[in-house]
Amino acid sequence: MKPIIIYYSRSGNMEKIALQAKEDLNCEAIKIVPEEAYGNYISACLRVTKEKKAPVVPFATYGMSGINWTMKHLKQLCANADI
Repeated sequence: MKPIIIYYSRSGNMEKIALQAKEDLNCEAIKIVPEEAYGNYISACLRVTKEKKAPVVPFATYGMSGINWTMKHLKQLCANADI
């Protein structure tokens, strides 16, 4: 299976790392672009804090057997959530 890099970069620093890793790994890189920009450092921190408190619904699809691993992983990451 070939790796893929999916990244978000507000300031451009992560993008530099992701693109270098893309070259090193000879794989695809996809940049996540939010519908609404995060803005400067302070506004980005405030937004992230607000987003962490909001109900976030992760989802996954899986084309072969193994989805149970995803559920186990989600339960570990979201120990206090109803999944």
